[in-house]
Amino acid sequence: MRERPDLRTALRYAALQVPGIALFSVAALAASKWFDAPGRFVWACIALWVVKDIAMFPFVWRAYATGLRGGLHDLRDRCGTADEVLNPRGWVTLGHERWRARCADTGAPIPAGARVRVVAVHNLEVQVTRLDGATPERGAESTAAQTPQP
Repeated sequence: MRERPDLRTALRYAALQVPGIALFSVAALAASKWFDAPGRFVWACIALWVVKDIAMFPFVWRAYATGLRGGLHDLRDRCGTADEVLNPRGWVTLGHERWRARCADTGAPIPAGARVRVVAVHNLEVQVTRLDGATPERGAESTAAQTPQP
């Protein structure tokens, strides 16, 4: 199901567009006096400015919404996949983002492709634990298994 903006988000967006519309209107009206532009042309430009703001809303509304997930500490409890062996550090993918990660458990390393859960965030590094019973995803094998031993 697609996310949809609520009324509060739409009103916030509209309220924040008012100063831009006002400034553009004053500039357009002043320019019409200086350059003898027809009044219809000026009002058409102002109308196009408003239409532009309406047309942009579906693309930018998430930036005006409140209560959406975001920030480093909202990463806690998110699940992802180890991109490489975490012994004790490596990289994981959480959703569509790649994060530097460290094993929260100092025990066995976490193999590549294993499902992990974020337990803490320190600076820009996430601490992860392996999910119980997790097996590597198809096609994602441990880096250690791919490296020949002499």
